[in-house]
Amino acid sequence: MDPYRRTRVNHPTISVYSGVQPPDWSHQLPRRRAGVFEVLVMVFGLLAMLALLWFMSLEGGVISTALLAVAAFLPFLVVMQVLAAVDRWEREPWGTTAILAIWGGGIATFFSSIINTAFALVVELATGDSALAETLAVIVAAPIVEESLKGLGVVLILWKRRHRLNSILDGVYYAAVAGAAFAFIENIMYFMQGAMSDGIGGVGILFVMRGVMSPFLHPMATSMIGLAAGWTAVRMAQRSTGFLLIPLGWLAAVAIHAAWNATAVLSSPGTWVALYLFFHLPMFVVWMLFLRSASATEAKVIARGLQTYVASGWLLPNEVQMVTTRSGRKSAQAWAKQYGKPSHDSMTAFLNGCATLGLDEEIMRRLGPDPLRVEHDRQVLQDITQHRQVFLQRAGVRI
Repeated sequence: MDPYRRTRVNHPTISVYSGVQPPDWSHQLPRRRAGVFEVLVMVFGLLAMLALLWFMSLEGGVISTALLAVAAFLPFLVVMQVLAAVDRWEREPWGTTAILAIWGGGIATFFSSIINTAFALVVELATGDSALAETLAVIVAAPIVEESLKGLGVVLILWKRRHRLNSILDGVYYAAVAGAAFAFIENIMYFMQGAMSDGIGGVGILFVMRGVMSPFLHPMATSMIGLAAGWTAVRMAQRSTGFLLIPLGWLAAVAIHAAWNATAVLSSPGTWVALYLFFHLPMFVVWMLFLRSASATEAKVIARGLQTYVASGWLLPNEVQMVTTRSGRKSAQAWAKQYGKPSHDSMTAFLNGCATLGLDEEIMRRLGPDPLRVEHDRQVLQDITQHRQVFLQRAGVRI
């Protein structure tokens, strides 16, 4: 039997036995503001990205730049697929994801290139040692400058949209997206240098080193800043105290980045392999295990938060199962898909909206009501009701 061919609650009601009351936050709702900051980030980030690609095309040609961009896109695609799998319960808005990607691949990469180059030139002029200047630029300047610029965008953008952060995993996801986009553009630059100096063989070596063995370096490092920002937004009642976590996240990001760069620059081949196998690779495995654990915890938090909506009649118990289990989601989307794309799209939006409500319910239960979050959740509740009507009507279910 289809999960929706059951008696439904046609209007919200309260169970007198549950002892649970529906969310009731009495706050005057603020007006929506245009995202001027986000628009500026998009414009200047795209211009910075295009400028970098233009400079590379001047050096190596348009066709070579395009081919190297395709090569750099492959590890970027793998990273984004992994991040999407981690973020499966409550998908982040594509607009915010795009903004963070453009910041990382455009603004952060552009200004990092300028500052790192300037640092190396200053050290070389001061010491007369170009090798020392290059080493210090890679080990000292690059981790500090790059993680600072990537992290600045993460903190600013997430602060502007803090009411859209629903879990610490959201902060990790957005920061990792910025890091992945940074690595994508930087890989094109490195591949171009390898092609100019050693031809296709140089590109191949760099692809293995950066695209196969360390595609998650930048996402993992910058995710430390996102973890701190996400924890501050959804776990800390006193935001001023919570902001002390962000410098700690930045220090962790710089340390991870510097450790990798130092290994690459200072180690002999044998030492490099040993450090990779027994230090860097285990660190990556621990990071992935953390993401998996955080994702599993997020599903439980969603289920707990949605019980209020079940008790008040907005959701059915089986809908909570649909939202918070892999099998439930897969079955629900397969069921909706047989009635056409609009039905499938509405089901997907319904599942995502319910997850948002569950997470936000737990946040406001812990920290108290947030007017921006309340306004957003009221809209989400209205949206999921409409999405439910769409896929039920498409399936011919009487409502």
